[in-house]
Amino acid sequence: MSFSFDVPSTAYVRICLYNIIIGIGTFITVVVAELPLLNLKDTARTLDMSFSIFLPNYNLGRSVYNLYTNYLGNKYCNIGPLQKACNLGTVNATEFIEMIKTEFKEFSYLFEDYLEQIPQGMNITIPVPDVIKPCCKDVCGETCFPWTDNFFSLDNPGIGRLILLFIFQGIFFWFLIVLVELNVIRSFRYAVSRLKTSILNKIGSNEDKKNVEMNEKEDEDVRHESERINNKEKAAKLFETDAMIIRKLTKDYGSFRAVDHISYGVKRGECFGLLGVNGAGKTTTFKMITGDETISSGDIYVNGCNVKNSIQEVQRQIGYCPQFDGLLEQLTGRETLVLFCRLRGIKENDMERHIQDI
Repeated sequence: MSFSFDVPSTAYVRICLYNIIIGIGTFITVVVAELPLLNLKDTARTLDMSFSIFLPNYNLGRSVYNLYTNYLGNKYCNIGPLQKACNLGTVNATEFIEMIKTEFKEFSYLFEDYLEQIPQGMNITIPVPDVIKPCCKDVCGETCFPWTDNFFSLDNPGIGRLILLFIFQGIFFWFLIVLVELNVIRSFRYAVSRLKTSILNKIGSNEDKKNVEMNEKEDEDVRHESERINNKEKAAKLFETDAMIIRKLTKDYGSFRAVDHISYGVKRGECFGLLGVNGAGKTTTFKMITGDETISSGDIYVNGCNVKNSIQEVQRQIGYCPQFDGLLEQLTGRETLVLFCRLRGIKENDMERHIQDI
């Protein structure tokens, strides 16, 4: 989720809300739906399976809940005499009374009326009381208390299924991050953008008319520079003279066009700046050069490397001071230089010399 935010405060608030809604909200929904009074067991089962597959937050809460539920079930149901009674369907009265006094001290009030009906000191056999039938898996019916001997069982309330889903989710999200870091998703978006542009150009030829109208309004120097960059016959020679080439660069935000088919080149050793009013697209252009923003259409080349296909190689060759938050205020000047030396891969042995030179 870190790729979705730029402002720390916004990220904190939204992630907290996300965890509350997705983690706690979904868990409470399923637990309430599982209540016998609502008669929504099938719905609860469907929701539980869906949330478990897609939401790790829900999985975590459900795992803790299942562990505690199973702990209680084993504590009060997985008792030798009780399970023996469940298997036989009857229980020795003396053993039953002793079991209630030792194993169910905190719940003894539930058995008061029943115990009064059993003759004291009589060694007789009685049917399994209804109050302990929820612990008898074969006869409990709809009143079963969920528990299992194996805490890692694949059946509810075991957590084996949830652990397996955790593993699959971890692999999936790790693979997704790898795709993001390798710019596979960015390349896919570029391909979709190029396909969209190609289709629009084929459907209507208004683009050429628009470019002609723009050329008539452009400054003569701007028009000459655009013609120099877009001249296909001299395209190869440009890579020898220009360190950076921007050709028909366009950026769209929905229906709003922030950068509209700009073309220019920066020669080696040349200092070049962009001049324009607020909202003209200067910052957006620099963000596309550095890879912070995707390109809707057009191309950017830095020392012959295409930003679309080789952004990591481009980023190794350029430096960038952003418009805002260019420096970390918590760091001193020397600490800032150390940080950037390490980001640039300078060896520790050479770092001090470079810092002193600066």
